[in-house]
Formats: sequence, structure tokens, C-alpha cells
Amino acid sequence: MQPSDKGAGALEYAASIALASVVFAALFGLIGDRPVQACKAALCQIFGGDDCGQRSAAHARPPYTVQNLRADQPGGPVKPPIPKPVCSPDPNAPWVDRLNAHNDYENKHPVKSALSNGATSVEADVAFDENGKLVVSHRKDGSSDSGPFRKMYVQRLIDEAKKNGGAVYPGRGQKFQLFVEIKGGGQRAYDQVLKEIEGLPPDVEVVLPVSATDPAHVINAPPNVSFYQSFDDGCTIPHELLYPATPEERQYAQRVSVLNGDFKKCVSRDNWALSKEEEAKYAELLQRAHDAGFKVRMWGGPDGEQRLGYMGHGHFRRCTPGEDRCANANRQAWWRAQLRNGADYIVTNHLGTGADWLTNCGPPPKTPKPPWSPPGAGEESGSAPPPTYRPPTNGPPSPSPAPSPRNR
Repeated sequence: MQPSDKGAGALEYAASIALASVVFAALFGLIGDRPVQACKAALCQIFGGDDCGQRSAAHARPPYTVQNLRADQPGGPVKPPIPKPVCSPDPNAPWVDRLNAHNDYENKHPVKSALSNGATSVEADVAFDENGKLVVSHRKDGSSDSGPFRKMYVQRLIDEAKKNGGAVYPGRGQKFQLFVEIKGGGQRAYDQVLKEIEGLPPDVEVVLPVSATDPAHVINAPPNVSFYQSFDDGCTIPHELLYPATPEERQYAQRVSVLNGDFKKCVSRDNWALSKEEEAKYAELLQRAHDAGFKVRMWGGPDGEQRLGYMGHGHFRRCTPGEDRCANANRQAWWRAQLRNGADYIVTNHLGTGADWLTNCGPPPKTPKPPWSPPGAGEESGSAPPPTYRPPTNGPPSPSPAPSPRNR
């Protein structure tokens, strides 16, 4: 017997004893059925079996569910339907509707980088640091913070609006959105956020999580504040938003503007690749939310190169060959699905690429490269290099091309 065989035999013996003990306990009602099933699944992997690769129903992910409106339910949607966003190519647009700067504070120049690429919403995570200050941080304890929330976001948006005559994007007609995820601090952090957003331009809307406060605070929040709420299990719209039974529930539902979902839970079962069935369910989910008057924000989808982490501050690593979870092919498939089905937000860490996609309604056209010639080509034959163009001296010089309106 080989050493590996001997080890496997000992493991099989011990596992058999463990299973017998669990089954004995189950027979006498000492434990439930789930531990028994777990032990059976573990033994199946040891001894082998035709169905070892199948997940038990108890551990399977809840099925995708798309609710239909029910006439027998009281109340009903409290908000008018939202039309499906349609992409219209405009490479020179001064802003990029639906471009959402995910974890904007990790960029080298928070807010500034987002605005220079035309982003119309940004995300910041906040928590209290050890000194009790509200800081931008991905950690609940406020460690490894990027700086004070008021200085990094509120003041920068105030300064930007002052430069533009009072608005972040003059003439846009829709509010710039500042998503704030409260990582730690709960109600105390929520109250502090409300204090620190005072003075924001009138065209800025702050979107806060309902989980950070209670329904009464949601109802009575300031006019420039709305809320986002997560989907229920199976990526269904929370029942209290669809069918509020009391006047208070209706007021609560009216203050929720965005449904926030995880790509890996709501769209793709295998986390990165996107099947036709999954895209169809995603389209149904969007339509269902839009019919009820809610926008949908999906985060965590494939986004090409991945960040080095919250300590990376805007640095990325390249995808290694064969690393499908990081490949641009998955990102492009996901972004195409979002554009086809009317996504409300394109959530990305790559603002330049996202801006190009949204303003071109797909990958931007490639600029043809001039033909390459080796250095000194044509010199051996005695031919002179092509003349350099110079503007005529009897008139004003030709103006330089105007910069892109987004690169302010």
C-alpha cells in the first residue's frame, strides 16, 4: 500500500465513525437533518459517487425571482414608472449620464478625476476614526482612512459648483449623486453625515443606505437626501417598497430611490461569465424595478483590471493570461448587457474607459496608427525628409484644437 493510500484509508475510517455518530444523534432527535446532510456530502467527496458534484437544495443559491404586480395586494407602487435609459452616442458630451465612480476615494484625485471624466455619481465609504472624526475609509473602524469626509467630498463639490456658476454640471437638469456607504458608526455616523453635507450645491443629491438609520429618519430626511436599499434574497424587490400597507410605509418607499445589488448574487451565478438566461433575468429585474419607480445599481461586476485593494489608491494590476475573472472579455460582455437592457448606473473603477463606452454606446472606434518606417528611412537614397508644415506668416496662427469638455 502506498503512503497516500494508507492515509486515505485512515481518513475514510475516521469519517465513517463521524457519520455513524451524527446519524445516531439524528435518530434520537439530538440534532437536525442539515448536519447529517453535510456529513454525507463530505463523505461523498471521500468515497466517490455519481452525484457528488451536485449541491443540496439546502445549500443552493435562491433562484432568480422576478415579481409580478398583484392586484390583490393593498397599496401598490407609490412612484411613477421610470423609462428605460437609452444610449445616444455623443463623444463630446460635457458629462456622462450613468457613469458611476465606484470607490471614488481610491482614485489618485477623488472627485476631480470623476468630474474630469464626466461621471454623474460617485461613491464614498465613511466611518469614524479613533479620534471620533468622520473619515473616508473602507474599514468599519476608520483605519487606513483617505481623509475627512467633509473636506474630500462636500467641500470639493461646493468649490466645483462655485467655479461653474452654482452647479456641478451647469445645464444638465439632473442632480449629481453622492453615494455614501456607512461602513461603521450606524446611527451616529448617519447623523454626522447629515451635519457635514450642509452647504452642498442644490444640484447635488446625497444617497444614503436605509440600513444606517430607522424608517422614521428615512421619512424625515432633508430634501437633498434620498436612500438606497438592498434587494431581498433571490434578488427580489423588498415587499414593503412594492406594497406599502400604511401611510408611513408609503412615505418610506417614496424616499428610496435606488435598489442596490451585488452582481454575483443578482446577475451571474458563476460570478463572472454571463449566460443568456442570466441576462434575461437581469433585464426582467431592471424592468420590474423601473415599473415600480426605482433605479438599480449593480456593483461587483467584471471590470477589467482589478484594484490592488483599498490601499491601492487608484493603482491596478493587469490580468494574467488565462485569468478569466479579470479578462476584458467579461467586462465588455457585462457592459454590453447593461447598455442593451437600460442600466441606470455603469459602476466602474475605470472612469476613462467607462466614459468612452457610454459616450460611444459601446467600445470607442480605434484610431488608425500611421504606417511605421525605420529611423533614417529614405536617407540612404538621398531623399530629403518630408517638409514640416508651417502656418502662413501673413495671417494669424491656426488655433490649437479645443480640449475635450470633460477634461477640465
